[in-house]
Parts: sequence; structure tokens; C-alpha cells
Amino acid sequence: MALSELRWDAPADRSFRCVTIGGAVLAMLGAAAAKYGKSIPVFAADRATVEQAVLAWCPDGVTIDRAAGERYLGLFTNHYVWVDSGVGTILIGSSVALGALLLKLTGSGDEGPWLRTPRHRWHFLVLGLAVIAWTWWMTMFSLQIDLRRRVFPICADSIVIPMFELTVLTLILTPVLIVAGFALTRFFGPLPAALTVWDGSRPTRSCIVSVVFVALMAAVGAVLALCIPTSMTWASPALIVALYLIAATRAALLHRSDVTLPKIAASRARHG
Repeated sequence: MALSELRWDAPADRSFRCVTIGGAVLAMLGAAAAKYGKSIPVFAADRATVEQAVLAWCPDGVTIDRAAGERYLGLFTNHYVWVDSGVGTILIGSSVALGALLLKLTGSGDEGPWLRTPRHRWHFLVLGLAVIAWTWWMTMFSLQIDLRRRVFPICADSIVIPMFELTVLTLILTPVLIVAGFALTRFFGPLPAALTVWDGSRPTRSCIVSVVFVALMAAVGAVLALCIPTSMTWASPALIVALYLIAATRAALLHRSDVTLPKIAASRARHG
């Protein structure tokens, strides 16, 4: 579907309108929050006091004084919290709106609801790799941001160490996750499937699968909530994609070959 063919006033597209408009509103609220944060000073103390507190954190240049560190960190205002929360909200709203638009534009009249799974199994693996890559990249970026913000003791180990360790961990986990994801796709039904699909003929199976994946979505949502007010807020788009991927996997596992989406069934009936 071309962008010019979108009918924003179509009754069937009400959910699509709500999601895209909601995402846009969320992005605007995020911009307002970030702007407000910019108006707040970083520290609730003068520069000399802040510098003294930084030095007191490492009194002899080697040992870290945790009590002094708490006093120093207590000098920070909510400047970064508001800025990071604003940026994260912008990214979440934009990701939701753009994701909905992409699903709508790449759909066809015979594929049923616009809110659906990817068309092919390999799409799931590509999205999963994108989530891992973006999260790793933003973790590296987050460490650099926090270093510039001086939230680490000046005598602490270099951020190169956690960057190296996280990179090694990512390289170890990625093949494992790819293999696990590929194995899971072997149990998928026909694609695409509506994200709201439910196998009424096997309610127990549907319930168990749904509970497991809803729990996974809740865990990812909790991580997203924790990331938003921090420098890890830049990982928000990856976590939004992860939420979609989990919901899509649930739907793909429950979609049976003898269950067709309404518009597909109607199309087949028209064509005999």
C-alpha cells in the first residue's frame, strides 16, 4: 500500500489511527519533558562545591569513599532524569507510530488486521538480531554518556572494562539466542497472523502460551521503564521492537493452518 492510499477516515482503521496519533502525542510530550529538563541546572550547588565533592569521592586518588560518593551524587538535580525521560518518551512514541505505519503500508487487503506478525520466519530472526545489536550499541553509548556526566568516580576502573565484558557476553549469547529463536520458528503456524489470534479449539495450550509470553512482555516492559529515566533510554526503540516480537511469536505459535484471517477467507470465497 502506498502512503497516498491510506484512508485515515476508514472505520476499519480506527485502531491504526489511535496507535499512530497516540505515538505522535507521546513524542510531543517527551519533547516537552526534555525541554523542561534542559531548563533545570545539573547541580544543586555551585561549581566549587561540586569539584570539592568530586575530589572527596577519591580522597587519595586510589580509594573510593562511598559516603562521599553518595554526598556528591546527591548534588545532582533531576536535570538528567527529565532529559532522559523526555528523550525516551520521544523514541517510544516515534517507534510506535512508525512501526504502525510500516505494518499498515506493507500489508495487503488479503492479510487481515494491520496489527499482525511478520510474513516470514526469517523476519523474526532479523528483528531479533536488530534488537540485540541496537541494545549492545546503546549500552556502549550509555557508558560514554555517564562518563561525560561524571557519575563514575575519577579513580574508578576505565569504562573499557565493562564495555569489553558486555561485548563478550553479547557475542556468547547471540548465537544461543539465534539457535533458540530458529528452533521456535519450527512450531509456527501460517504467517502472517493477527497479534490477537486465539486457538479456541485448544484453550489450555493457548492460555499457557499466552501466560508465558505475556510474562516475557511484562519483564521487557519493566526493563524499559527502568531504562527511560537513565542514559540507557536510547535503547527504548529496541525494547519496543522486542515487545512486538514477543507478541508476534505468541500469535505465530497459536495460529493454526486450518484457521484463516477473516479477509483471507473472504478473498478465497470471492475467487472460488
